[in-house]
Amino acid sequence: MSERKWFVPVAALFFGVAMWQPGFASVIQPTPELPPTGGGFFLGEICVSNLLGAQGACVSGANLSNFTGRVSTITAAGQEVDTQAEFQAQLYAFQNGVKGGFLGSLLLTGPVGFLYAGRQSASESGTYATTFTELMLTGAFNGIPVAVKGDLTKSKGTTTISEYAGAYRIDSFFDVFVELSVNNGPFVPGPGRPFTLRPVPEPGSLVMAALGFAALGLAGRRGRRA
Repeated sequence: MSERKWFVPVAALFFGVAMWQPGFASVIQPTPELPPTGGGFFLGEICVSNLLGAQGACVSGANLSNFTGRVSTITAAGQEVDTQAEFQAQLYAFQNGVKGGFLGSLLLTGPVGFLYAGRQSASESGTYATTFTELMLTGAFNGIPVAVKGDLTKSKGTTTISEYAGAYRIDSFFDVFVELSVNNGPFVPGPGRPFTLRPVPEPGSLVMAALGFAALGLAGRRGRRA
């Protein structure tokens, strides 16, 4: 893959225009644990065309999720939570305003830390200014090394925890600023991107949905034959 071909899809995260923003959706869970066990921060689809004279690309389904290994510390500043997380996205060709074929998947992993300012207990409800204390993700796109590090001074958000029907409702959003390195090159800063907390579908529910659509399609074909 030439330099331009691998640069364009990943750079779409930085220089493309957001085509839509994800719908706002709360995460409901039995405990007030942060970050939410069943939630992730999602970014709306971004497309860029003819960057550096090469074919454009769309980035779809971008999300920061699968938070594991939580370590929570209460300090005078608030609750600090250190985790391991994944950043996932699917990339597609984009030309003449039309989204085209699948180019590949991007998977980055690494440490992500949060500070929930003023939160003095892991069971406390309320609204908290939220910042990153750490964000460093590495991985590859089609075999090309990719690294992302957060701008911890610019990236800011808000998290609200409230009691809801015997459980807890969590709402959160972030304006995330990061720097990107591709193929072990220098880190290049990009503009802020809005990430919104949404529930992450469980693998089982995705399988059931796929089976449901398959059953509907089969029933439709049988109906036409009759």
